This record gives sequence, structure tokens and C-alpha cells, in this order.
Amino acid sequence: MPRPTTRRAASLIELVILISAAALIMALLTIVFARALGLRRSAQQQLEQTVQTARLATQFRRDVWAAERVEESPGPPQALTLELPVGHKVRYQIVDAALERTEITDGKAQVSRMFRIPATEVLRFEQHHRGDAEQVSLVVAPLRSPAVEGESPHGHPLHIKALLGRDLRHVRTAEASP
Repeated sequence: MPRPTTRRAASLIELVILISAAALIMALLTIVFARALGLRRSAQQQLEQTVQTARLATQFRRDVWAAERVEESPGPPQALTLELPVGHKVRYQIVDAALERTEITDGKAQVSRMFRIPATEVLRFEQHHRGDAEQVSLVVAPLRSPAVEGESPHGHPLHIKALLGRDLRHVRTAEASP
């Protein structure tokens, strides 16, 4: 009578299949992790750009609110000079993919700061008269692709607005009160 054989080890084919399956799972996990890291990096860059834009907006509004007069240079490079009290000036100048803010005291540049913008956006200054006040705007607008000229841009422009010499928030509050 033949003795029943008990199987103690896996065959070579089974080992090859197991190793192939493990390699496939590791390859898929590597792809998933690489994409997750790419998304994280992209989100981090977008967050940093949003914070940079918020700081620029706050600084620009404060400078315009404190200004007594504004002078725009059409460029190139386009620039905006805000005359503050006591001989101080602040000059905003569009340079490549950045906006340079320079504080000028007694005709000498004192402090300079660069605000970087993405290469997919463009900056410009606008001035409008609003009643008895002058409104100054810094517009951060998406670039239009030359291939799709005439189509609307994918994003909407960001208008950073302030009234010359007045805090716009206080003007709105005063207009709203009876």
C-alpha cells in the first residue's frame, strides 16, 4: 500500500508567483506614494504662494492708506510710487516674475523686499477716481496662453484695492452708518 505523501514546502512555481505578486504590489505602492508626494509638494507651493499674496495685499493696502499722493510710471518696467508723509516714499516696481517694494527716505532706498509671483501670472497697477477719493489697485491676473488667444483665462484676476489716504474698511463703515 502506497504511503500518502505530505507536502512540506512550496514548489518553485509557487515561489515565483508569490515574488511576482509582491513586486507588483510594491510597484503600485511606489506609484501611489510618488503621486501623493507630488500632490503634497504642489499643495505646499500653492499655500506658500497664497500666504505671499496675502502679505503683499496687506502691505500694499497699508502703504496706499498711508499715502498722500500716487505717481504711476507706465514702464517698462511698470512702477508705482506712493508719497507718504514726512518725505517718505514707497516704490512698487514690477521686475520679471516679482514685485519689488522699496522704501525711500530722503531720496535714498532704505528697505527693499521682493514678492515673487508664479510665472503663470502677470501684475499691473490701476488707478480710478471714486467720488472724491482715488482708488489704487494692484491686479494679479493669469496669463493668457498664445495658443488660445481670445479665450477667457482659466482663473480670475485678483484685485488688491485701496483708497489713497483712507482705510477702505472704515469708509464702508462710515457710509453704512445713518
